[in-house]
Amino acid sequence: MHRWAALADFLREGFAAAGERLPYGEDAASFLIAVGDRFTRLGRQEAIRAYELAAALEPSASTQVRLAEAYGRAGAWSAALDLYDTLLDDLPADGAGDDAALRGFVAAAVARGAWPRLFGRLRGLASRVPTPADDALVRDATEHFFAERGRAARSLYGDGRREEGDALLAQAVRDVAELSAACLPAGARAPSPEPFVAVLADGLPERARRRLGRSVELLGRIGYAVRVFDLATVRAFEDALPAATAAILVRMPAWPTVVQALVRARRLGVPTLYETDEMTFDPRHAPPPRAAFEGRIGERAYEDLVFGVALYRGAAALCDHGLAPTRALAGHLDRIVATGRSFVVRDAAEPGERSGAAGDAIRLFLSTPQSRIVGPADPVGAALLHVLEREKRVRLTTAGFVLLDDAFAPFADRITRRGPVPDGEEAVRDSDLNLVPVDGSEAESCLGPTGWLSAARFGIPTLAGDTPALRETLRDGVEIRLAAGAAAWIAALGDLVAAPDRRAALGAAAAQRLRTAHAPEAAAADYRTMIDALRSRRPR
Repeated sequence: MHRWAALADFLREGFAAAGERLPYGEDAASFLIAVGDRFTRLGRQEAIRAYELAAALEPSASTQVRLAEAYGRAGAWSAALDLYDTLLDDLPADGAGDDAALRGFVAAAVARGAWPRLFGRLRGLASRVPTPADDALVRDATEHFFAERGRAARSLYGDGRREEGDALLAQAVRDVAELSAACLPAGARAPSPEPFVAVLADGLPERARRRLGRSVELLGRIGYAVRVFDLATVRAFEDALPAATAAILVRMPAWPTVVQALVRARRLGVPTLYETDEMTFDPRHAPPPRAAFEGRIGERAYEDLVFGVALYRGAAALCDHGLAPTRALAGHLDRIVATGRSFVVRDAAEPGERSGAAGDAIRLFLSTPQSRIVGPADPVGAALLHVLEREKRVRLTTAGFVLLDDAFAPFADRITRRGPVPDGEEAVRDSDLNLVPVDGSEAESCLGPTGWLSAARFGIPTLAGDTPALRETLRDGVEIRLAAGAAAWIAALGDLVAAPDRRAALGAAAAQRLRTAHAPEAAAADYRTMIDALRSRRPR
């Protein structure tokens, strides 16, 4: 046969039939490698055997890398992982020339889910001069690891095993942090001549977004610029840390990129704070029971909320301090953050002009940031029905996510339903009395007085559910009227509807309290106290 025809016949049939028995010549290894490369391009499994024969004759690193890659293409990940492991063990101590083997090892370990083995090998990178490729490998490996751990946690959540799912995610966050601390370079501090605070925030709800905007303004008042980053620019946030005075994470989950940024901040000695205005981080209190959503979200959406709580908690645990608008909420953060200390920066607002009166009507305003069914069984609902029935001048406007049940149907001509509105303060400014209901949960008892602030800006009085957070800075019967339970709500609402002078006194005191305790100057002073404390602390 012509030699090219013979070679074609050999590749087509001969190797499979007799390739292992042939008496190859002096350059057998390179010939078999070429045969294996050809089979690889053709997508044929015989490539594995060709490379195995070549490696037996000449076990060079490049030949064994080819063989390991062939194992991987065939899905034989255990064999590939073992071979890569051997290759890496045989390399010089400085790791020179191991890039292909290391990349292959990471791919095989990820495919097998061999996380302890992978993380142990990657920690070995710390013993050599790290390269950008090493950095990319570590970050890629953590992404794959965290995705797999996330799927496992969701499976546990789906089986009703929340504690186990939470524990799994918490451990995954710690594993990512430990690997990142061992493998990723930290660099050195390089404080900016113009001090700034780096902020990481993404997808914030309206209330938190407004607070962040106010924070940027208030920090500017005390001489600190603010650079805001989101998840799309989290690497830029990380790169900004060496020059930052402090870093604040606003309601951020512990995705690997976020964890890596926090680890770098810790190694640099940059103080970190976890800020939230809601108890999004405590599985005992968040999210609300699924039944509270009245069927408005599906099982997967609720699972997302549960998943998020675990990640919020994981991120908070990696921060040095907490930051919250109330001491009640800060107390919960104290138990999670690394130093056990959280700062309180109160919500701030400035006075505004109130709308004019509307004849002899008594205008009540009711708004909720989350879905809430108001009816006779609800303290606020019972009080509203009572006053609507007895006082014909009462008008009710609802906003946000208030749902009035059928008991309010007889009074429909005196009720205006505005639904979600972009500016809640504009919606409340033409009322005579602001109503702030609470559900009695620990999570709601820690919320800042945002509903009260919205009304106090315009000198409008507020009747609210009794919570520790509201009692922190407001005096019941002076700047706010508090009620707990249906009887107290009925009595308080009836009293305020019947006494315009009491409403006026309550509104005037609320406006005065806003101008002192919740003025921008007061909140800016809170920030100054916080920054001074951070700057004077001992380096870690």
